[in-house]
Amino acid sequence: MKKLVYLIPVLLLGVVCIALLNACAKAPDEAIMSAEDAIKAAAAAGADEASPTLMGKARGFLQEAKVLSEQKRYSDAGKKAGSAKIYAEKAGKYAQGPHNAKKGGAEGEGGEE
Repeated sequence: MKKLVYLIPVLLLGVVCIALLNACAKAPDEAIMSAEDAIKAAAAAGADEASPTLMGKARGFLQEAKVLSEQKRYSDAGKKAGSAKIYAEKAGKYAQGPHNAKKGGAEGEGGEE
């Protein structure tokens, strides 16, 4: 019976520690905002036209990150947001690269807004 009395505080301490660890997990809001900023910057650089595939992937990863964050799967959400940012940055570089320096013809039609 005495052993049980000593075991109860240990179990309670374990429950408290687990609750604190779960409370420490934070939503990857900064990573998601960073990915959103990267996508906006890439779009402003013309990446939607220059690299629609990379931009589509960036936007897809960002959407997945938001869904995962809502599901409180913060680690996975942070990884998806990081992928979204990487793809957006690649698309932005592609849009600004030397292979895309000449604007005109079919690529430049539609004008810039």
